[in-house]
Amino acid sequence: MEPTLDYQSAPYDFAHCFDSRCTCADKCLRHFLGEHIPAERDYVTTVNPLKVGKSEKSCPFFRPKKIVRLAVGMIHLYDNLNYRDAVAVKREISHTLGRGIYYRIRNGERPILPDEQDYIRRVFRKHGITTEPVFDGYKEEYEW
Repeated sequence: MEPTLDYQSAPYDFAHCFDSRCTCADKCLRHFLGEHIPAERDYVTTVNPLKVGKSEKSCPFFRPKKIVRLAVGMIHLYDNLNYRDAVAVKREISHTLGRGIYYRIRNGERPILPDEQDYIRRVFRKHGITTEPVFDGYKEEYEW
């Protein structure tokens, strides 16, 4: 089951597609977004209709309408770790992600993408922690 589209969750400059004759329009996130533009939006970014292919393989702009599970916040990520492990894991994660991004995802200001969740899980394993990382919550959203 597809979640309801929250148009505001799409990146502002995410290109829309309006080619309804395309054979992959029903599976394309760009076309789906183009069908759901709110009336209050004055301008949108679009793909060049002369460059659009007619199939998933031939269209350079095709983006599958895929739903991903995003983690939100990690305030309690270190609650079940001993102090030494918590410090080492935090240092490695914040160094790799960058301090600004680290604190934005920690505080739930930006979702934690699936590959970032996997990275955090690998850092846990690297430090001998066998429990799964505990994120504050999850949400399902289209993969922009």
